[in-house]
Amino acid sequence: MKPPATSNPPATHLAELYQLLEFDKILAHLKQLAISAIASERFDDLQLISDRPAIARALTETSELRAILDHDSPFPLQQLWDIRGDLQSAAIQGNYLQPEALLRVAENLRTSWQVRSFLHQRLASYPNLWRRAETITNFKHLETEIYARIDPQSREVRDSASPKLQQIRKEIARHEEQVRRVLESQFKAYSQRGFLQDDVVTFREGRLVLPVKIENRERVKGLVHGHSASGSTLFIEPFEAVEINNEIHRLRGEEALEIERILRALTAAIRAELPAIQQNLDALVHLDFVQAKARFSQKLKCSQPALNDQNLIDISSGRHPLLLLRKGEDAVVPLDLKMGGEVNTLVITGPNAGGKTVTLKTIGLFAVMTQCGIPIPAHPDSRMPIFDEIFADIGDFQSIEQDLSTFSSHLQKLQTILERADSRSLVLVDEIGVGTDPEEGSALAVAVLEELTRRGCLTMVTTHHGALKEFAFNTAGVENGSMEFDQETLRPVYRLRLGVPGSSYALEIAKRLGIAEAVLNRARELIGAEKGNVERLIMDLEQKAQEAQKLADTLSLEKN
Repeated sequence: MKPPATSNPPATHLAELYQLLEFDKILAHLKQLAISAIASERFDDLQLISDRPAIARALTETSELRAILDHDSPFPLQQLWDIRGDLQSAAIQGNYLQPEALLRVAENLRTSWQVRSFLHQRLASYPNLWRRAETITNFKHLETEIYARIDPQSREVRDSASPKLQQIRKEIARHEEQVRRVLESQFKAYSQRGFLQDDVVTFREGRLVLPVKIENRERVKGLVHGHSASGSTLFIEPFEAVEINNEIHRLRGEEALEIERILRALTAAIRAELPAIQQNLDALVHLDFVQAKARFSQKLKCSQPALNDQNLIDISSGRHPLLLLRKGEDAVVPLDLKMGGEVNTLVITGPNAGGKTVTLKTIGLFAVMTQCGIPIPAHPDSRMPIFDEIFADIGDFQSIEQDLSTFSSHLQKLQTILERADSRSLVLVDEIGVGTDPEEGSALAVAVLEELTRRGCLTMVTTHHGALKEFAFNTAGVENGSMEFDQETLRPVYRLRLGVPGSSYALEIAKRLGIAEAVLNRARELIGAEKGNVERLIMDLEQKAQEAQKLADTLSLEKN
């Protein structure tokens, strides 16, 4: 039966996929690499791209910015303000922006043109980035206008913002000096006579006042502007200073009106250019978003995989990105994997904690990263196809709310896969067929893999079921794979080997952990001679493969 036509995966499916593959942790890391909150937010809703030209463009943009980080002068996108709210406010007729907001706009405009100029000088080297930057408009006149009227250091309107404001502030300064002289004179006179509570002139309601002891109220002539918390001090403005302070108060009102007029004019200039300023912001946010991906790529030594339409995965020296972040390159065993074409289903076997699940997640992450425009930590010769959908059933999952067991949950996911998967799908299933009777689980797993293989899905599963090893060996389009295990140390090697199944090494590991020999012997009896012979054959093949690999490594060293 042909599956229904593929549609875009629902958001819940994508969120679950990101969680199962731990891509959400990579997104969290990417968000920290963005310089602005607005670009960081883009990683919250990152969708898979299924259009090949769009994927290629996104990957190439990231690679170009990585080249800038690696080899060029510093990219001038070092600061980016989130001015969305400022632009929304400026768009409303009658509103005006405060100096801080105007400076944010000006600083973004300056950065916009610096970025555009940088990329224009290098358009032959970074053509994809230039296509983003060439939409940026030069607002040098507006930027200059804002800086001419607002001081970036004090974040206040400059005295020179207008001749009128300059004159008003000179008058304010002159009157403030007058009132200061009056207060100093009064302060000296009253202080010598012991009328004052403190040795300092203070401010109350924007006016300079004297701190007078309450018992001397009648001896100091002036207006009372309140008292101390204890009530022992009155704050009095001498009559000699009242008229001057009134004039200062009037001038402050004129100053505020002139400042408002200046801010309104600057806001109106922004309002007139809102679409182009928003376009500049969009370009910078996108470049910040790309720069975060490029920084991630630089940190993990990622490469841009070649895209193909042949449904071919070809990974060379691939490493799980989260393991790289946590352990470093030398501690992570590289993955080499090629599938597609004649083989589109891979059955991976081997011991527990041997790296089977990590292998699944690595391939899943590489597919997701590629289709999000993020280079992958693998050799540059690696190749990836484009999937319409990616399905993952990894790890134990029980739904208490839906009253589902682990097995029922797996069945639901398999049902979804069978309903939707086609030749442009990637299917990853960890421990397929577990959670029920082994024979029935194996039979179900074989039936599912037969159907997915027939459809041409790229499918990778892990299992301990011997029946699936046999199925992979005997079925066209299906291949065995195994995680290497060092028989001398009885420890996993974490290296995938294609073409041969792997042993679970359950009894050998149990022996290393100290299980009694009598119990192990009884277990061997229960396994039976035929299955035991198969397991021994697999272990012999693995040992011979390891010996051959050691010999090849020795010969390679001798040649070098």
